[in-house]
Amino acid sequence: KTQNISYGNQKGGRRFLPCMNAGLSTPVFVMNLEERISGLLHELGIHYDMLEHRAVYTVAEARACGIHEFAGKSCKNLFLRSGSPARKEYYLVLVPDTKRVDLKALTHVLGASARLNFAKEDELMERLSLHPGAVTPLAIIADREGCVELVVDSELSGEIVQAHPGVNTRTLALALDDVLLMARHTGHRARLVDIPGTEE
Repeated sequence: KTQNISYGNQKGGRRFLPCMNAGLSTPVFVMNLEERISGLLHELGIHYDMLEHRAVYTVAEARACGIHEFAGKSCKNLFLRSGSPARKEYYLVLVPDTKRVDLKALTHVLGASARLNFAKEDELMERLSLHPGAVTPLAIIADREGCVELVVDSELSGEIVQAHPGVNTRTLALALDDVLLMARHTGHRARLVDIPGTEE
């Protein structure tokens, strides 16, 4: 079985690609976040293309659904934490989807106060208004306290990248420079670094 994937841009046009039915279940959807992301994209005049597809929860599912054929670089998003229970540090990390990140080495690269680990599901919801499966660098706008830092692999510098708009049934393709602009516009630190890791 296949399902059509359609995509367009802010002006409307649509095309279709086949998508294998991977038997995936209910889409992850977060009320209001997608609208907030869309509103800021419009406010800043950021161009993007959009792909609609079945709900995907992992890089492997995204590949099986054919999303890698869409415009831009396929990416992996990691929501990490460091620090003590009383003073946590959060990092939203964006890397090519083929890179396995060395968290121990990245701890030193970022100058984190303690070893980096994956944030818990409740922290993901509290800080970014997201469920697992819909993590996106664009959700940094949901962090109203400015506790989350956006960290992007320098391999993606100058590229068009793929990112969910707060829901895992759509993927946007937009310039990395515009992703960084959105983060900085909302008062967040955003930096490009050489993220240590190996190719999968």
